[in-house]
Amino acid sequence: MDRVEDTVLGLPPYLPGSPRFEPLLTTADPRPTLHRYLDIYCEAAELDRERARRWTQAGAVREALLARHSREPARLVRAFDTLTVALA
Repeated sequence: MDRVEDTVLGLPPYLPGSPRFEPLLTTADPRPTLHRYLDIYCEAAELDRERARRWTQAGAVREALLARHSREPARLVRAFDTLTVALA
C-alpha cells in the first residue's frame, strides 16, 4: 500500500476475496446468502434495502472495471463480477 487512500485507520482495504467471504464467492449460487447479509445490514442500519442493493451493485461494477484496468488477479475480478451479477 503506497497511497494514503488505500488504508482506513491503518487497515488494509476491504477485498471481496478475503477468506471470510470466500465461501460466499465460490458457491454455485451466492444470491441467497448475499441477499440475507444485505437484509441484516439494512435492517440494522435502517437503510432502504433496494437503494443499498443498487449502490452496492454500482460499487461492485466500479471495482470490477478498476480491477481489470489495474490488471488485478483474475480471482479478484471474478469476485467483483460475481457480486455484480448476484446483486442484479
